[in-house]
Amino acid sequence: QNPDGGIIYQVAMQGTESRLAISAAAIACLYNAGDYDSKMATSCLAYVDKQFQINPGWSKGAGHDYYTHLYASQAFYQAGDKYWSSYFPAARDQLLRQQAHDGSWPGDGIGQVYGTAIALIILQLPYKFLPIYQR
Repeated sequence: QNPDGGIIYQVAMQGTESRLAISAAAIACLYNAGDYDSKMATSCLAYVDKQFQINPGWSKGAGHDYYTHLYASQAFYQAGDKYWSSYFPAARDQLLRQQAHDGSWPGDGIGQVYGTAIALIILQLPYKFLPIYQR
């Protein structure tokens, strides 16, 4: 973990810039393991939240937007209403704008199955359809 709270991919990369996508994934992993209050979880959430606040909109500039949103949505949802209500309305609206006429999503150019699966996971979070995402 970098001093800014974000996560880097490996120790050998120390001194490099924190990565938003992997930082969001780290929070989701920590929360899914029941670690909500550690210094690492708290500072990492602050980093991810700050990145979303200073760079509003869907694209976060790293080319892995669906991946970033998959984990950020879980982190914000599990972090509570303060984070979720700030994140979800804009993300939901953007996903609905990106949906193709056949019902699929593009998914960062990786493919429609990938994009559609991620979009549906994000969109179902407030309905608690998947037990792992229930608060």
